[in-house]
Amino acid sequence: MVPAAGTVIRSEILESLTGAPVQRGAFELFILALVTAAGLGLAVMLLQTAAGSAVRVPLTTDAASFLLPIAGLVLVAAVTLGIEIQARRGVVATLRRGE
Repeated sequence: MVPAAGTVIRSEILESLTGAPVQRGAFELFILALVTAAGLGLAVMLLQTAAGSAVRVPLTTDAASFLLPIAGLVLVAAVTLGIEIQARRGVVATLRRGE
């Protein structure tokens, strides 16, 4: 006896992934980054205004002025990578479910 054949239409599965957590999470992270950048930009403008009224002092760079932004970028990249890895596992499982 021959088993019954089954067909899987991957376009239906792929279409269901358009609202996947990866895309929603990515857009949410973009919005969060945009709001954070706007807030930090506003804080810098206010600090420059406050510093402008004080006596001008030449500024020197230090390690913290370089390391803090880099650490922030590494943290955002790690969180984004973790979300992407978790979401891809779900996508792969969804695609394999039809096989």
